[in-house]
Amino acid sequence: MNIKRKKGLIPAVLKQSYKYIEEKTFIGIEKSGRIIKNELESYSFTLYNEEGNTLNYFQKSKNTSISEHKVIESGDENDSNTNFLKYSYKYNTKGQIVEENTYDSNGVLIQKSIYEYNLEGNIEECREYDIEGKLISSKNYDSKGNIIEKNIYDRKGKLNKKELFKYEFDKNTVEKNTYDSERNFKKKEIYKYNSKGNVIEYNSFNLEEMFDWKCITSQYEYDQRNNWIKRIINDGDNYKVTTRKIVYYGEEDNTNSPNWDSPFFKDLKE
Repeated sequence: MNIKRKKGLIPAVLKQSYKYIEEKTFIGIEKSGRIIKNELESYSFTLYNEEGNTLNYFQKSKNTSISEHKVIESGDENDSNTNFLKYSYKYNTKGQIVEENTYDSNGVLIQKSIYEYNLEGNIEECREYDIEGKLISSKNYDSKGNIIEKNIYDRKGKLNKKELFKYEFDKNTVEKNTYDSERNFKKKEIYKYNSKGNVIEYNSFNLEEMFDWKCITSQYEYDQRNNWIKRIINDGDNYKVTTRKIVYYGEEDNTNSPNWDSPFFKDLKE
């Protein structure tokens, strides 16, 4: 099973010849039996070097927090409902990521992630720190590079909750169970993947918020290299449509940055 995801539960094990990926997510609406794009909700732009390593990653979102990194900003001066984040990366001589830095729209460092490897060159741990240098989470990995445990800490450095992961590669399934600091069960999440390593179904049960199973499904369209260029997510009530423009090294394309003239990007700065 080849997993080629840049971020998420299963780390990337294959490097792509991406030059950049421009991604747009829209609120989707159903019209005449089709799901069409409506309001632009978020935008991201990822730039890679020829070795396949991420150089920079920009993300801007409206009316939402950045859940993957759990960074919540108060918003830009021009739009209190808009968040902008920039990520930069450092690598060792083996091409392994050793540091990820997250900045706000003013270029202020708000989060840092440090990655550590064992003597065999396998990733063992990732520690995340906030703007004050306090540890906010730590992740441990198995010998295959999969996250098996994540500990999340409060402002005083005490364990707030723990996430444990189980993998069933023959079924392309990942299960995540969340516990509080006393090891009381709080939440179960199950991710199901297709043969290309993309999430096609997400189920969750949150005991803390007292709701039953929630199911989110995804549909994909792929380019000739089997990388997805369109995704439709359905949570039963709403749709989100994400399109990706993927440019590979060796292709003719002069675009190296987003469309900064668009009103949506008017306050972005590198």
